[in-house]
Amino acid sequence: MLENVQQYKLRGKVVFIKAEIKPPFKIEASMEDEVCFYYVTHGKTNIHSPSGSIRVTDSSGVLLNCGRYVNEYLPEGNNDSCQAIGIHLYPSVIQSIYNDILPDFLTKKPDGITADFNFIGTDKMIGKYIESLQYYFKNPSLINDELLELKIKELLLLLVKTDRIKIIQKLFLEPQRKRNIEFKNTISTHVLSNLTINELAFLNHMSVSSFKRKFKKLYRTTPAKYMREAKLKKSAEQLKHSEHSITSISIELGYKDVASFSAAFKSHFQCSPSQYRNS
Repeated sequence: MLENVQQYKLRGKVVFIKAEIKPPFKIEASMEDEVCFYYVTHGKTNIHSPSGSIRVTDSSGVLLNCGRYVNEYLPEGNNDSCQAIGIHLYPSVIQSIYNDILPDFLTKKPDGITADFNFIGTDKMIGKYIESLQYYFKNPSLINDELLELKIKELLLLLVKTDRIKIIQKLFLEPQRKRNIEFKNTISTHVLSNLTINELAFLNHMSVSSFKRKFKKLYRTTPAKYMREAKLKKSAEQLKHSEHSITSISIELGYKDVASFSAAFKSHFQCSPSQYRNS
């Protein structure tokens, strides 16, 4: 049975949990959209998934992929208790911690991930990390959002060092690719419109600062410069292939007057709109 449970939330989700269990005891766990790092500080447990089972014992851990598990806590000798710590890694929480711009080590395509879990085993760095968590569980008054964010980042960096990050990369791969496609589709749809940066950020469910950072990462330039150059290239096409007046072209592309359009055009193409058309 569960005897003592401590948990801490970040962005409304439980991210750190510590439990004391009196075996024998079984519990079902469903993780639809997260990876869990599960660490047994003392005791013995069998974790059963659709693809197999794994035993986790004293001072060892395992990364559990999205899915459903049955956790079976087992009695061991004279030790009548088991203690485990879980760190739940939600894509939405990690995304917000990194201000919507994930580090490269999380977005790299993983190879050969088929199992539901990835055994960590005994690792000195991970052990020291768990010791630091134990301190905070004993001193809950020290816990705040900033500390929880730092401890999640620390775990991710340690998993990179131990080459155990692939399951987490898999968690982000498809959703991140989908978000990037949706982001680019929004930009391509509105690149010639008169929407402001704030409005484009709103359409992408992002803050302006997060929108600008993501834009720079995907397009290697600023939103303002990208959209200005796209409009000028479009104006050049219209000057070359249409009978539209320079005034109507400038209005269509959102310039407040012909003078500002002409100045921007000349700065980019080194000639005026009329000279470009005549040439």
